[in-house]
Amino acid sequence: MSPINAAIAAFLDALAGELQRLLSLDRTEQATEVSWSQNQPDSDASDLVWWSCALSVDPGCRIYAGADQELWRGIGSAGALDSSSAEVSVDDPQAGWFALLAQAIEGAAKARFGALVSCTELGISEGAPGAWARVSVTIARSGDSSPGTMYWVLSPELVAALGGEDAGLAEFRSPATADRLDILQHVEIPVSVSFGRTRMQLRDLLGLSNGSVVHLDKELGDHVEVRVNNRVIARGEVVAVDGNYGVRILEMTSSSGAQ
Repeated sequence: MSPINAAIAAFLDALAGELQRLLSLDRTEQATEVSWSQNQPDSDASDLVWWSCALSVDPGCRIYAGADQELWRGIGSAGALDSSSAEVSVDDPQAGWFALLAQAIEGAAKARFGALVSCTELGISEGAPGAWARVSVTIARSGDSSPGTMYWVLSPELVAALGGEDAGLAEFRSPATADRLDILQHVEIPVSVSFGRTRMQLRDLLGLSNGSVVHLDKELGDHVEVRVNNRVIARGEVVAVDGNYGVRILEMTSSSGAQ
């Protein structure tokens, strides 16, 4: 099981806080508290209903949630007032159960990865891989006889994107491969950021001087491209970091991405 470090814990805290906020919207008198813990009992009970979604930063960044039907119904009824941002299928009679959690995940993901991140590929799933990072979540509402328990499971890609160790994938690597990867991790690779391109005739290029303006093929507000060895690996937005320019990653490209 992948360890939960500070970066992953911060995301889980944000997710729990967002879910608690949404669950409390229609409860003026009853308090709701959502908390998580990595020390949990067996979450492979047969009566759990599993649901999952991906984050648009990378299709491999998935989060699974498992709970019994009673807890799902309770969350669904609480979210009836505000589920407009959840992308759920109208053909799924249980869609309302998961709308509020999808909204909470999207809110936590936006805070971590940027405003353009969204939940995609939502749907019921058979379960979650046992080797992935998982935590138990307690949802306690005043007036209920006992708190409900939910399980969150994070894919290795999501763990890596959050800044954690990709332990879910590491266990499938041979020792020789792991040694080579450890060596390569310390190799410095030049990374460039492309603000745009243009084509110029030679006579215009030769006519450039101090103060000349070169028009690019992008507008203000368009995403910039992060390139390694002239290959686009990500797109993002320009930000200021301690007086310097930086790029907030909004989207990782696929292996067959644009050149």
